[in-house]
Amino acid sequence: MFERLIVGKSGYRNNNFVNKPNDSIIPKAISHTIEKLIDITQDGSHKRVDLNLQISEYVKETQSPFIFRSCLYQVMDVVRWYSDLITKLAEG
Repeated sequence: MFERLIVGKSGYRNNNFVNKPNDSIIPKAISHTIEKLIDITQDGSHKRVDLNLQISEYVKETQSPFIFRSCLYQVMDVVRWYSDLITKLAEG
């Protein structure tokens, strides 16, 4: 259900359906960030050869932690946005 709120402009394809974004709830920048975080973490958490981004191979080849650090900063921005949203909703 939450996934339907966070996907990019073209939608996020699941095996069964395409989720569409809801720009009235979540800013496009945050939606795009979450979509890319899902792609990177999903790809990086599996060791199959047929993955789109091949994150594990990229990290081994470059021997650099920057892609994971960038994900950390993106998560921090999403958490900040979510915290602001909760505060606004609590204040009415």
